[in-house]
Amino acid sequence: MSEASIQRAVFARLTTFSALTSLLADGADSVYDHVPQSAKGEDNDPYPFVTIGDDAHSVWDTDDTDGLESSLTVHVWSRHRGRIEVKDIQAKVKAALHHHPLPVDGVPVVLLHFVDSSADRDPDGLTQHGVQGFRMLSEEVA
Repeated sequence: MSEASIQRAVFARLTTFSALTSLLADGADSVYDHVPQSAKGEDNDPYPFVTIGDDAHSVWDTDDTDGLESSLTVHVWSRHRGRIEVKDIQAKVKAALHHHPLPVDGVPVVLLHFVDSSADRDPDGLTQHGVQGFRMLSEEVA
């Protein structure tokens, strides 16, 4: 199981979870692994959208399994006044991932759960930015 395959599995789950994609500007096409920008450095895509953010991974092995502990981050971006749109979308991201038996490379995940979230106004004064953290444990028989 690779770190890239974890990201692919999270992306697949988020883009196929209709309760989430129905709230995004361009549906499943509004889930990214980067913040979309035009050549001028201005926002290129309509809000709201979701980005898969930073992750960190560490060994979680036992005598007979190779395991991985992963911290995952998901970002929500909105231009709606106030934070309610961000919080509504965050609720759907949580519903998509929290305790979901996410298969990664055909290997079931032992644990995937929501850890924390925040919602703040971005420094540009226009954009609302939500951040959510998730913890995942996975293992393969060695």
